[in-house]
This record gives sequence, structure tokens and C-alpha cells, in this order.
Amino acid sequence: VYKRQPMGVVSNKNQASLEAAIARLGWGPYFGVVVGAGGPIPGKPSPEPLFHALKGLNIPRELVDRVWMVGDHNADIGCARAAGAVGILVAYRWGDAIQKSCKPHLALPGLRSLQEVVTALTARQGEFVPALCEP
Repeated sequence: VYKRQPMGVVSNKNQASLEAAIARLGWGPYFGVVVGAGGPIPGKPSPEPLFHALKGLNIPRELVDRVWMVGDHNADIGCARAAGAVGILVAYRWGDAIQKSCKPHLALPGLRSLQEVVTALTARQGEFVPALCEP
């Protein structure tokens, strides 16, 4: 998917630590932009880090409703909702309680489920929506 669709990371983790972790994991080639905390942009659940990522990916802000914000915390879903993006909760860490509190557009039990959704949509539609993921 990353070769066909722009992807980025939006996190409340410190920018330098986030970049180091992505480099250590070898994930750099997958993401066109990495937005972390510690700079002038407010953190999630503000929509601003997502808007900053869209700009870095050259995605017009008007297309935010086609963007998937995938995360495991209510701040991720809050950011998506505030920006007008699709909020997808991977609830493996928190379970049903977080799903009820943040009201995602879609809730999945784990990353394998996310992979299955992405694979199915890619095969069915031919063109996939951009994804912004929280590692």
C-alpha cells in the first residue's frame, strides 16, 4: 500500500524519539512525513498535527474526509474527528472501554484486522484512501 498511497505518522511522542524509533525499526521508507510532539504544533486531539501531515504529503486539506487516521487512543480518534478524517481505532490495548468513549468510525481488535480491511478495500476499489498511522 505504501508504494501507492501516501502515508505518514502523527504522534504525541517527542519528534526526535519518534524519528529514532522509526529509523531503528526500518520504517522510514514507508512514511512520507513524521509529525511528533515538541514543536510549535499542538498535540492530538487537536486537528493541527494531522493538517500538518497532510501538507507534508501534498494532500489538499479539502480531501481530509478521504484520509484514515489509525490509532490506539482516544486522542487519535479525537484528532481525526476534529479534522474531518475517518477515525479508525485499533483497540488491542484498551478494549471496549475506549471504543465507547471515543466513538471511532471503525473499531478493530488488532493490526491483523486492519491489514485485512486494507487488503479488501484495495482489491475492491483499485484506489485506496491515504492513511495516517500511529505506531
